Amino acid sequence: IDSVSDDILIFTLEFTNWKRLPPTVEKMLSARASNSSWVLQQWIAAVPSLTHLCRLKIRSSLKPEHLLSDSFIQQLPLPRSLHSYLLYEEVLRMNEIPELESLMMEK
Repeated sequence: IDSVSDDILIFTLEFTNWKRLPPTVEKMLSARASNSSWVLQQWIAAVPSLTHLCRLKIRSSLKPEHLLSDSFIQQLPLPRSLHSYLLYEEVLRMNEIPELESLMMEK
């Protein structure tokens, strides 16, 4: 935790429920936040949103092999905006990370 930048730490937390981490990890995060940027302090102090928790729950209910490809999620009977949300598109875009499908097509 101490060896990564605040941006990388926040990016990683996007994929977890940071309020349900083991106590030792929570203490490490709190200690790190107290010596870090205001953004990280606010992030760790915040309660995860209901939409974030729902995304985690939906994704955890899928089989691991279904998470390897965007196509399974895109075939779910949901609006396009929910497909995007379940695929973390806004998180990837915000962190300037290309979508997995486009990377796979380049190979």
